[in-house]
Amino acid sequence: MKIGMVNDKAFQVAKSLETQIEGLGGGYSSFTGSKLDPATITADARNQALETSPKESRNKEIAEFYIKYMSEIQRLPWDPNDTMHIDDVYVNLEWVQEKKKPAGTSFDRMQGYTSIFNDTKQGKTPKRILVRGKAGIGKTTFTQKMATDWANAILGSTTCEGILSNYKYLLILNLRSILRHQTLKEAIEMQIPCSAEKEVIEDIMCALNKDRNKVLLVFDGYDEYDPNTSKEIIDIILGRQYPGVCTVITSRPWKAEELMNRRITDGVYEITGLTEDNIHEYVAKFFDDGQAYLELRSKGAFSHSMVESRHAIGKCLIGYLERRKLMSLVKIPIILLFICLMWEGNQTSDTTAVSLPASYTLLYEKLLRLIIRRKNKIEKESEVDKYLEELNDTFLQLGKQALHGLLKPGGGLTFDEGDLQSIPDIYELYSLGLLSRSKVHCNFDVKKEVTFLHKTIQELFAAKYFARTIDNNLDKFLGCFNTLGRLHDMDYVLRFLCGLSETATIKVLRTANALFGKESKYSSWRINYTDNYCKYGEWLQNLLLEHWYAHCPYGTVLPPEIIHSAISWHTVLYIPGFFRHSDPRFQRALWDSIDSAFSSPQTCAVTLTDVTKVQVDIDRYNTFNFEAENENSWHKLLSIFKTCYMSEKLEEISWLIESHTCDVCKCALKNVLSKAPYLRTLKIKCHCKGVLASIPNPGNLVHLEARNINDQDIQVIQQMESLQFISVKGDRLSKDPAPVLGTLPNISHDCTYRYIDIGHIYLGAKGVKLLGRNLRHMPKLYHLGLKSVLKRGPECESSRCTCPRGKDTTQCDICKDVCEAVRELSQGVIHTTYLMYFSFRGNNLAVYHGIKDPLTGLMESLQTVSGYARLNIDMRENGLDYYIIRNYFGLSH
Repeated sequence: MKIGMVNDKAFQVAKSLETQIEGLGGGYSSFTGSKLDPATITADARNQALETSPKESRNKEIAEFYIKYMSEIQRLPWDPNDTMHIDDVYVNLEWVQEKKKPAGTSFDRMQGYTSIFNDTKQGKTPKRILVRGKAGIGKTTFTQKMATDWANAILGSTTCEGILSNYKYLLILNLRSILRHQTLKEAIEMQIPCSAEKEVIEDIMCALNKDRNKVLLVFDGYDEYDPNTSKEIIDIILGRQYPGVCTVITSRPWKAEELMNRRITDGVYEITGLTEDNIHEYVAKFFDDGQAYLELRSKGAFSHSMVESRHAIGKCLIGYLERRKLMSLVKIPIILLFICLMWEGNQTSDTTAVSLPASYTLLYEKLLRLIIRRKNKIEKESEVDKYLEELNDTFLQLGKQALHGLLKPGGGLTFDEGDLQSIPDIYELYSLGLLSRSKVHCNFDVKKEVTFLHKTIQELFAAKYFARTIDNNLDKFLGCFNTLGRLHDMDYVLRFLCGLSETATIKVLRTANALFGKESKYSSWRINYTDNYCKYGEWLQNLLLEHWYAHCPYGTVLPPEIIHSAISWHTVLYIPGFFRHSDPRFQRALWDSIDSAFSSPQTCAVTLTDVTKVQVDIDRYNTFNFEAENENSWHKLLSIFKTCYMSEKLEEISWLIESHTCDVCKCALKNVLSKAPYLRTLKIKCHCKGVLASIPNPGNLVHLEARNINDQDIQVIQQMESLQFISVKGDRLSKDPAPVLGTLPNISHDCTYRYIDIGHIYLGAKGVKLLGRNLRHMPKLYHLGLKSVLKRGPECESSRCTCPRGKDTTQCDICKDVCEAVRELSQGVIHTTYLMYFSFRGNNLAVYHGIKDPLTGLMESLQTVSGYARLNIDMRENGLDYYIIRNYFGLSH
């Protein structure tokens, strides 16, 4: 196929796709052809805007400018006549507000974008608002929708929700279009040409200085901006200039961390994507099913009883997405747009098998082929292959330039036209819409700039360049990054690279793990350790997803080398929490891969050198959507403990699987316990009797929680000399009492016990008596629970005690012994001045003759202790009425 030159009219395809992605639905990330981009504004548009506004209403000029270039969007990139109003196709996105609290970070859902202006603190409107979101999530479209809503309110077309209409001026500036040393005034004049009129710009600057509550500044694309470009612009963003002007900044998440760490923001918000209902609405609008969608909603078509009606939306696209578990993928609006375009292409082609990609790499590759087919009216895939082969060198040189731009400070998306002239067949890239060029007017100077269709397109071609030259350039490239933040600036480049190159994934993982290990030691990084840890784990899994879909045919498992690298970085192992993914197909593959990597006898053992905590908690995630046949598939994750060596840093194990008891779990728990010589904290909620014997050094344990222990476990507890916290419950113990628990290890004058809770273990009167005596050495004890620790002895007559005398009473508790035990307990409790909780529940005390006086003494001791701290007392299930406790014993409370 001959690749020829095209004239400027060919740019319509590029502009069409830009506008399509920008406007369709509630949010696409910043595209170079934004209606507010100065590159798209001609001199005629500037003059027309200046002629139409009344002099006394200067903000109407800007409003009319926004309406002219924002209200109508082109629905399909290859049909310039197919336009729709933005309100007819816009879909609301899901917003959350991030709040830092002492207990951790919380995320509160919001009703819509106007809520960001309503979060008043001490009656004041926030002045620096940060809006973050992933690539293509809708940050730029949010600013466009805001501009349209404000403009309509200013012109009286519609009312504007919230306080947006209170602003006299709304000024939206694209940060990547800011020129070097440019002032705010110059940027406004360049990006909003109608403001260049002397009276308009003077009124704007006057408002900025004297009427700051009437101006709203919006800086879009901080992740694409080099802070060294303009001192005045960065000073405004950081609040050093115009601190009283409400300013909104949008950015990708990792770049947003820079602003959050400076603590200059009054509010941090995140666009999380489309909800399922939003997805249904968007697809319906794309395929002109809007009216049918509303009718179905009014009839309750989104209930389970009307699944078929829901699945029929968008020419059955919704049904396909739900059956193939792709709903999580299309939460990103730009991805949903691409999916809709491909689905529409499948409907009109002769393709019999409908298949949509589920990874970013495969999706963008298929999008590229779709653009080529539509642009050149190609039907056969073989012809597309031939076309791509002819453009091989072109794409390689384009990728090199794309990478060069991304490596610039701030990540450059704008190029001088002359910089790209060396690329062969450059005009074919313009024709396809992958690049667009435009005239930029600044200070009477006119030059041509070139931009990629979208930053993700630029990142795709940068990854393509690496995939072709991986042996020579990747190691050098990865070596340039000395922080995780810089590496994450290349997030999508690395995602695409893992999907394009089978050998790149392991290199990326090793580089990332080394940086993680280095940065996790910094105190500043550890302030938000949990958040950073989870984000890093999610990022690594996304790399694995790209690799699996592209390089593991027929759903085979990931190579063991990759799995080992993907796990070896962990300092905390949450199972299955850290190995869950929104894509269920990939999650099953990941778990199968882990099982394969750690179960094979040929696999060399991996040492988790930095793991300090292991937590297995399937009950916390039991609402996750598993298929019935995979109900216990999470067991595969326990394979990690078969051949994996734990480090000596492992100090805490939490085995919280209350609703799942099986030999697999018990065996895995024994394995991990045996590999923890310095274990200090152990929490077990499952039925795993006898596992405490697997602890190498019980004397190191400080904290113990265990359920359903047996006689063997009780003997091990006696060796735990360092315990400060013990909570144990028995199950099917022998008939012999366990008074040894009454002694407890490490009872001395410097005892450090803080918490004791023993339940359903037969201490007997002897054990309670010993514990009561030892309470004198536990002055800082704040919790004492003794639930069902006595066993009722022979039935006594109602008028007198008939307990046996001189006989073996080891299998029962006689009245005399119980009374002595309670008396000893009352004398011991008086020394626990920090006690906040006391329970002697379920011991049936009322049946023992002579219990009144000892019990009175116990209650009086507790009353004395309650004068030091607020004390909760639980004496239920003892045959004692509440009023007896309060009145009969003469206690005030």
